[in-house]
Amino acid sequence: MLTACRSPFKVRVGQQDMMLTAMAATHHLPRKTDARGTMNLTFRVAPVNSLFKTLSACGLLKLDRDMFADLDEQLLKVSQEQLTHAEAHALFNTVITRVASLLPQAPALDGRIRSVLSLLAHDPDRSLESLAREVGLSASRLSHLFTDTLGMSLRSYLTWRRVRVAWEHFISEERLSLTEIAHNAGFTDSSHFARTFHRFNGYTPSQARDVGFLRVVAR
Repeated sequence: MLTACRSPFKVRVGQQDMMLTAMAATHHLPRKTDARGTMNLTFRVAPVNSLFKTLSACGLLKLDRDMFADLDEQLLKVSQEQLTHAEAHALFNTVITRVASLLPQAPALDGRIRSVLSLLAHDPDRSLESLAREVGLSASRLSHLFTDTLGMSLRSYLTWRRVRVAWEHFISEERLSLTEIAHNAGFTDSSHFARTFHRFNGYTPSQARDVGFLRVVAR
């Protein structure tokens, strides 16, 4: 998270308040951010990204905003939606690669976990036992290996995938109700979906549809 305009935003972690212009934080770190009055940009790294495991070990990392000084013009343009989709993706990769370079490099992704991710991409309802048989491991061993390799449990990963599906529906299917989106993504009801969505994203489904609160530049 960083500001395109260099104005600081407020972050609260526990009882501590901080004024920052750039930071990195793990997806599971409880925090509250107040970025009113700033051009605040959030770069969310998906679990399928090769740098996710490296970045998931950062905790809360206060960053020097000057490390992105050469990107100021692009950051301002992306905040104003003036970059192409390809340019926005290139900017995203540049930013997260610089942040990852400050952290110890995570081990390469285990080939068996790569296979599991590929299987789940085609069939997200595959059982743990079925996945384990495909890669020649016990269900227990696969569960532990998945968490150790990716930095999140298989259960959390599958929940993230459902939230991701719902997010795509939010962007492309504005006519759908919250309940319809929840059911399409595999949630039992809209309340469960709303709680899970907030836990993963830090904002509610209704805020996700409020362009005054949030704009998606590229996905």
